[in-house]
This record gives sequence, structure tokens and C-alpha cells, in this order.
Amino acid sequence: MRKMSELLASLKKMMTQQAFRNLPKMHLTSKLKKTEIEEIYRLGKKTQQKPMRDLVVRFKKKSTRQQFYKNRKSYSPPEGQHNIYINDHLTEHRSSLFYSARKLVKSKVIHSAWSQQGNILIRKQESDKPMQINSHQELARIKEELQEHDEDDDTNQFSDGSDSSDED
Repeated sequence: MRKMSELLASLKKMMTQQAFRNLPKMHLTSKLKKTEIEEIYRLGKKTQQKPMRDLVVRFKKKSTRQQFYKNRKSYSPPEGQHNIYINDHLTEHRSSLFYSARKLVKSKVIHSAWSQQGNILIRKQESDKPMQINSHQELARIKEELQEHDEDDDTNQFSDGSDSSDED
């Protein structure tokens, strides 16, 4: 006979897996097999302020995870249901770095920022190639660089190109 704690743990895991499979008509999980999932668990404790805790899904194959993550853009919640956000589960450092990069996007210092397979990527301008950011210092250096470049552009914009010195 199994111990009560084992039964509870098993029941809890089944409920979490059920929550994952019941994502509302998402097209993300339709082709996903139970055998492709390594582990599913929720983060933190359930509280009144946060009744829906984050759900972490660990896939057995990287390719399955990438396909799932790629398909997340096709999701739109049915009428009257809450949004479901699908993001990388980042370390505290990378999460903080990603937050800082998103703030720079919001303030229009850089064009875009995103996470991909745990890496933080930015695009300085729309036409630029993505670049990986690994530290806050690197992000600060890029911010300074771009702000200096903008100041130079502003100065040149008001100049008519002629020398304004008097040479009589």
C-alpha cells in the first residue's frame, strides 16, 4: 500500500498536468504528448492576492520546447477568459536584465528586447541584427552609446553645414 504522502503528491502532480492540458483551446498543446513533458510544477504558494500561481513546464526535448514556445503567438484567449502568458523561466539575474532591456524599449532607447532559450537579446534599431546581452554593464554601455549618437544627430540636424565663423 502506498503512503498517503505519495498519493497526495501523485494527485497534486496529476492536477497540475491537467491544468496544463486544459489550457483554453490554445493549439499549443493539441499535438503535445504526455511523454514529451519531463516535469510540471507551480511556483510559490497560493494566496488571496495570487490565486493563480505560475506554472513551470519542463520538456524532455529542446525541439519540443522550441516548437511550443514558437506557437505561443497563435494564442488568443476566448471571450471572458484571462490571458495566459508563456515566457522563458529565467534566472533572477537574467530576469532583471530582461526587465532593464524592456524599460529601454519603452523609453525608445532601443528598438526591441526579448528572451530566447534563456538568453536576452536586443535590437538597437529595427534594421540591426539581434545582439545578446549578458550583463547590466553591457546594457548601460549600449544605452550611453545610443544616447550619445542621438545627441550628435540632434546637433547635426540644426547645423546647415556651412561654417558660421566670420572671415572678413
